[in-house]
Amino acid sequence: LVLRQERVPVLQNRVWPTLEQALQAPTGTLALTWCARCDHIWNAAFDPDAELYDPSYDNRQDASPAFRDYLSERMEALAEHVAPGDTIVEIGCGQGAFLEALCARAGTTGRGFDPSFRGGATADGVHIEASYYGAAQAGVPADLVVGRHVIEHVPDVFGLLHGVHAALSERPDATVVFECPDMTWILQHHVVWDLFYEHVHYFSPTSLRAAFHRARAGYSKALRKQLLRRRQLR
Repeated sequence: LVLRQERVPVLQNRVWPTLEQALQAPTGTLALTWCARCDHIWNAAFDPDAELYDPSYDNRQDASPAFRDYLSERMEALAEHVAPGDTIVEIGCGQGAFLEALCARAGTTGRGFDPSFRGGATADGVHIEASYYGAAQAGVPADLVVGRHVIEHVPDVFGLLHGVHAALSERPDATVVFECPDMTWILQHHVVWDLFYEHVHYFSPTSLRAAFHRARAGYSKALRKQLLRRRQLR
């Protein structure tokens, strides 16, 4: 156990309309646990039922000029992975501002998935669904799949990665980009304000690689079992 803190706010990206509601906001336990084998840290006390990403959730930060500069840099880097006419899928797109701007810059269409999406008009060529992205989206065109600061919020990381793999079963050449905080950098720079309940996982470069390698091994194992069953049926 690295750190234990009781009664931390479950959601930090929600503004409560009254003082009374804010004082009664749900809280949980932060019990950060470290795995010496893969160098991963996670909240062992996280309760997935305590947190709801509904339309009242709002983590937009683009009112900051510095943050807008950062978003512009990310768009430039991501645009290099697509060509005009391609389709970009964003997992956890929020209200779609980043996806719309990226598609406009790259000359692509876009599909966004986020249960907190509040609905409303989107830019031409961009469609957003208030849902999670996974195996149910198999066959949805995707040349680039982007997950920006999403994977650290998901309790079942391997379920997410399996879902992405299944959704791209017909698009094996699609590029997948996940961006998340670096726990090594957080610790080195003492960025304690990045330790909060919404972050279930705290990846280091080592543990992020391990997660993807393990997910890939899981796919291979599942595929081998499926092929074996088929042979037995024959």
